[in-house]
Amino acid sequence: MTVKDGAVVIFNCIIKDAEGEVLEDSTAGPASYIQGIGMALPAIENALAGKEPGFETTISLEPEMAFGPYNEEMVFSVPIEEFEGQELAVGMEFLPDEDMEQIVWRVSSIEDDTVVLNGNHPYAGMTLIFEIKILEVREATPKELEHGHVHLHGDEHEEDE
Repeated sequence: MTVKDGAVVIFNCIIKDAEGEVLEDSTAGPASYIQGIGMALPAIENALAGKEPGFETTISLEPEMAFGPYNEEMVFSVPIEEFEGQELAVGMEFLPDEDMEQIVWRVSSIEDDTVVLNGNHPYAGMTLIFEIKILEVREATPKELEHGHVHLHGDEHEEDE
């Protein structure tokens, strides 16, 4: 089967920065997505469309095609008392409020009585190199399409039934 809309694509991926430093390596546990529903970067979906298991490629993406430019306006300081005694740590991630845009905020530093939050993707502003090998392509199940993600190893969300 080839990669087409509605297909589950299971693949190994090594992501490197422009200097060749490995940022992520999925070879120990493959990555997956459903083609055509916006789960993967558009440039990755375009590069894999029509390909079969065994296909390998290396794709270099500028920030605008990957996770966008780094936006200084997405970094700001918040008084620590705003966190009402929560245990905070650098690197901690959270969604602040259901009514707000769904941005994952990361604690980038804690300084005395101030917490610095960063809403940029960790790879924002970076040119990224993706080394990809397709391992498997199959039709997505109706449940996977309904849930909007791949179910691996029997993960069918039984509790959602």
